[in-house]
Amino acid sequence: MKARPSELGEQGFTLLEVLVAFIILSGALIAANQSISYSARAFSAATDARKAAVLAEAIFATVDVHSMKRGKSEGVENDYHWTLVVDGVNAGTSRRSLDVVRLRLEVNARSGRRVGVYETLRVNPGAPVAR
Repeated sequence: MKARPSELGEQGFTLLEVLVAFIILSGALIAANQSISYSARAFSAATDARKAAVLAEAIFATVDVHSMKRGKSEGVENDYHWTLVVDGVNAGTSRRSLDVVRLRLEVNARSGRRVGVYETLRVNPGAPVAR
């Protein structure tokens, strides 16, 4: 009579144990892949937001309050399309009136995805003040 492998002291894994181990390993690899993919997208979005903020700061720095006209202007800088809207704000009291303008800048990626919206208020120091 032939001896079975278990009687010889040889041990091994059954097919079912190997399949379960592969399923567990596959699940762990899928989770790791999704985590890396999410991290890459988040890093890309953060980089876009940082570049858009730098662009907004540069555009706001170049706006001349004295010659600012109300309305809308657009432009393209690097990989971003921007739209600047300048409108008046009712600021002041019954005795004094200030010439305050609101600058609203919307920055979009070339794909059309909105990267950021930035707003600031500016006072025109040279404007006449009503008394």
